[in-house]
Amino acid sequence: MGFWTNKDHRTFLDDLDDLAHQPKQSPWTKWFTGCLVPSLILVYVLHTSGEKSMRVLSRTSSLVITGDDVHLLCAAYLSIAVFIHAHCFWNLSERLEPYAEKLKVLSLLVFIPCVCIVFWHQILW
Repeated sequence: MGFWTNKDHRTFLDDLDDLAHQPKQSPWTKWFTGCLVPSLILVYVLHTSGEKSMRVLSRTSSLVITGDDVHLLCAAYLSIAVFIHAHCFWNLSERLEPYAEKLKVLSLLVFIPCVCIVFWHQILW
């Protein structure tokens, strides 16, 4: 089988369902995915939040976000970082694990409106 072939015949929804469960118990997951990846997102957000425009890349083209939508998109990126940190770090900590699900829900409650407003302003407006 090829490198890109999915042997388990999993779909995108199966991968989303995995986010509802605890990640694998390993130091790599906890420290790299749970701390370093959100830190890199945070550095990008801090770098971008002071600018007046932001380029969002896609497979076929790029979209330039301007105005207040840059701050909303930065808030959406920051909520992604919080979600990753809660999923990969807090879920693997005995003391923080009871609060991980609440933090993940809170980050989604920030992400969804921010992305919807940016989408509304940039695409449909």
